[in-house]
Amino acid sequence: GEKGRMKENRRAAVTCGLMTLMLFAALAVYMRARLEYAGTWGQTLSLAALFALVAGGAMALVARLQKPERGALLLSCAVIALTMLARVSMLDYQTADYNAFLSGWVQVFREGGFYTLGENVGDYNLLYQYVMLMIAKTPLHDLYLIKFFTVIFDYALALAMMQAAGHFAGKKAALPVMLIVCALPTTLIDGACWGQCDTVYVFLIVMSLYWMKTKKPVGAAVMLSLAFAFKLQTIFFFPVVLLALMFTGYTPLFAAIIAIFVTIPVSWVRKETRMDLETIVRATV
Repeated sequence: GEKGRMKENRRAAVTCGLMTLMLFAALAVYMRARLEYAGTWGQTLSLAALFALVAGGAMALVARLQKPERGALLLSCAVIALTMLARVSMLDYQTADYNAFLSGWVQVFREGGFYTLGENVGDYNLLYQYVMLMIAKTPLHDLYLIKFFTVIFDYALALAMMQAAGHFAGKKAALPVMLIVCALPTTLIDGACWGQCDTVYVFLIVMSLYWMKTKKPVGAAVMLSLAFAFKLQTIFFFPVVLLALMFTGYTPLFAAIIAIFVTIPVSWVRKETRMDLETIVRATV
């Protein structure tokens, strides 16, 4: 009944809240003791709160979207917390890419501010340059914040895969897929260790495919456009878009035209990729 559902919701909220608080305490102690650039106690607590809130948000969304039984919810919360601890343990690792490029680009934004966006700093599109600008203006170490940005999308990707698995393979597959994605070595290392941002555009691609199959074309187009604006590697996903459009009732020609015109506005995010009229006509023909 209604009272039973409300009781289950309260129990799930308490479980997620307590797990988040315990994770926050563990992260604060670990960061203060082990991280090289933890800074003051205030900075340490802020950093711990950021990572704990991402994990807590993931726990809450699992509880809300899947409504698992108590044991399954506890297992999900435990895996999310443990994988977050694993990610935090790799925050101090600095790659050659960070030392040679990312740290320098953040420093340029730190010195030049908002107007530096006009100089097209680095080799990322504007969306990631906005992220670097915000990182540059934050009083926490940029190495940790660059990795934190990707960690957000590590868990967003896990949740997106959970929803997609539930739709394509049935509800029983949803939680196992989410837990696997959270703990995949590729997602653990790519963001938290190497400071790369591949899970950002992969999350957007997964959401685009999921919304295509659940008859939400506008949302699917927005997600695909954002993915393409974030990283040009999204182009390799476009054949899947064509197939998805064809299998949902569009003719091959109409599907191709839609795919072409989706790329036009996002190509203007960066000067080097802008499509002129001649290019558009040639692609359409």
